[in-house]
Amino acid sequence: MLAARQSISLTSGWAGHKLNHMDILKGPVFRPGDEGYDDERAGFQALARHRPDVIVGATDAADVRAAVVMAAANGLPVAVQATGHGMPMAADGGLLISTRRMTGVRVDAETATARIEAGVRWARVIEEAARHGLAPLSGSAPSVGAVSYTLGGGLGLMARRYGYAVDQVRAVEVVTADGVLREVTAATEPDLFWALLGGRGNFGVVTALEIGLVPVTSLYGGGLFFDLATDVVKRWAEWTLDLPEEMTSSIAVIPFPDARWTSPASGPWSTATPSIRSASCPGSRRAATPARCARCTRASARHCRRGTPEAAASTSCTARTPRPTRSGWPTTRTTTGGWPR
Repeated sequence: MLAARQSISLTSGWAGHKLNHMDILKGPVFRPGDEGYDDERAGFQALARHRPDVIVGATDAADVRAAVVMAAANGLPVAVQATGHGMPMAADGGLLISTRRMTGVRVDAETATARIEAGVRWARVIEEAARHGLAPLSGSAPSVGAVSYTLGGGLGLMARRYGYAVDQVRAVEVVTADGVLREVTAATEPDLFWALLGGRGNFGVVTALEIGLVPVTSLYGGGLFFDLATDVVKRWAEWTLDLPEEMTSSIAVIPFPDARWTSPASGPWSTATPSIRSASCPGSRRAATPARCARCTRASARHCRRGTPEAAASTSCTARTPRPTRSGWPTTRTTTGGWPR
């Protein structure tokens, strides 16, 4: 266990020196009971809360590295949180690295790339990129953390035209479990680079990403909300059949707190409201008559793994449609055009 907040004793990794944490970390350190501890561990996800033994409010990659080394030296597990939108499970004990202070964004208009730090939200990245007529492959919520979203895959507003957000990653700055800060690319460390893209925080603490940006001058989007009737999903599915790849659309069935409750036997559809979100990025080059997928007859074969109507006929089509879960309730979200790669 770590010593008192003012003095952290490290028996390994720092050659046995006893160092005041302020000599190592530029950011704050919190223990249970400290003022600011609850605010620091709180995130967007309110279903559960982290309760770590210590929180390090990292301000840069050096702080993250120091936190990882300290955790290893004291036998503490490590968790990471930026905005707390996608908490896989609450950290009970151990060390939590809070990256919310790491909000740097640097856009290179010539190469159409951006370097984004671990705690930055999409709103800031979008704003900086837009000055140059560029945009990141963000999701629909500007308050979500850009790095964590991207490392999770990122199927966003322009997915059918440009693919996953993670496909735009050029380089990853990451602190691995041995306390080494690494610059990882497909050329320098291909195995680790591959693992990080989709592995989220399982292979190290990512402190920054270099991502590609796409040229966007106009984006049309919005949401439609309906009282749920059984033909809404059907009509939406029919509407998506012949959409161009510039249009990305998704549907979510959302139970609202004030909805009338019915049992699963009588059907959950009467207690939920479908939300349809769509975004169109105009201006892409597209054939006048797109090829149809021979497997599922959608207007574009792009969602099938091998990308051609002929190949799609011999493989599994990955287009998603609403289907029951194990409990018999419907899935909450489907995405037009399936997976674009």
